[in-house]
Formats: sequence, C-alpha cells, structure tokens
Amino acid sequence: MGIKKIASTLLICIFVLSLGLSLTACTRVSDDEAKEIIKDLVEKSYDYNVIYFGQGLKHDESSELDYIPVDSDAKFTTENELKEKTKELFSSEYSKSLISSAFVGSEGGIDSTASYPRYIQGIDGILTIRKNSSVLETPIATYDYSTIQIVKNSKEEIIARITTNNLGKNNQEVQIYFVFEQERWKIDSATY
Repeated sequence: MGIKKIASTLLICIFVLSLGLSLTACTRVSDDEAKEIIKDLVEKSYDYNVIYFGQGLKHDESSELDYIPVDSDAKFTTENELKEKTKELFSSEYSKSLISSAFVGSEGGIDSTASYPRYIQGIDGILTIRKNSSVLETPIATYDYSTIQIVKNSKEEIIARITTNNLGKNNQEVQIYFVFEQERWKIDSATY
C-alpha cells in the first residue's frame, strides 16, 4: 500500500470520526435529561445569586470602610476567579450583564440612578465588596423541581417553566432559559 493511499485512508477515518463527534454534540437531549440539566444548573446558581444580588461574598460586616476585603475563606477572593466561574455557569450574554453590574456599576440616566460597582479588585489583589451595595430585600428564589415543564427543547436551547417563590411570591410560575454554548449547557436568564 502506498503512502498516498495510507494518508488518504487516515484522512477519511479522521473526517468520519470528527463528523460523528460533532453530530453527537449537536443532538437534542431528552426532556428527562433536560430536567436534570435544569436542576443541576439552577442549584449551582444559588451561590451566584447571593454573590450578585444577595449579601455578597463573605466579608467583615462591622468594617467602616466603603470597600471591604472579602474574607480569605470566601467562595471567591479574586475578580478573575469570580468572572471565570460566572462564565462557566451562565451564557456569554447573561455573564456580561452580571459582571458589568457587579464590577462596573451604572452611570444612571433620566429615569435611573447611578450605582457604584459592587466589587473592586484591591491593590493587594484581594477582591473587595462595597459596604452599602444594594441587595434584594426578599429571599433569593427557590424552585420546586417537581413542577418543571419543558416549553422548548432543541439542540441549542431549552426553555423551562417552573414554580418558584421568586421575590417572596409563593407558587409563582416563571420561565428560565438555557443555551448550549462552548460544549455545555448554560443558564441564559435570571434565577433569582
């Protein structure tokens, strides 16, 4: 067998193998699998809801500083660490929104008030949290996973309807969006 024939056979094998892998990654998951994905991701989002919308990362609440260093045993102690983990769980679009509100703040406008960033990386590399950063006044939402209804299930997107106590309202039905991005399912909407 000549070199050209071996090379040609090898290229065909590589092509067929890569085609098979790409088709496997692009297939729709079953509704039962989608429900398990939803439960897993939403459970992981609880910590992030506290970090971004609740009490924030663990810190000394008695401090008089405007920006207080997060505790050394906080879930995240650097800006990069928090941003990277946020991008692993949430879609690129939703991550941008979370990260911008937490690390940039807002300028405000005609109908809104400017806000300071909630977190700033300190000179020493330690993440700090703004003492008077706004937090949700109601408890972070929890979900009744037995009520999950799959509204849409495709290879790129899952939309689910689920019962929650969102914003303190019991038995409220909400929709949560998920997208398949960077070879994994990610949350594409608020879960707080």
